[in-house]
Amino acid sequence: MHFDYVWGGHWVMWIFMIIIWILIILGGAAIFKWVTSSKTQSPESALEIL
Repeated sequence: MHFDYVWGGHWVMWIFMIIIWILIILGGAAIFKWVTSSKTQSPESALEIL
């Protein structure tokens, strides 16, 4: 019972890690694209992309 619980938590941890990494990669790509497209844009236009 305890063994199954540990493995269940292990899989949940991996799923959350993958989701967090995807968000970091997508967020970083969006910010990088916004910065390189125009360095004079206002912060409001950055929120529109996200």
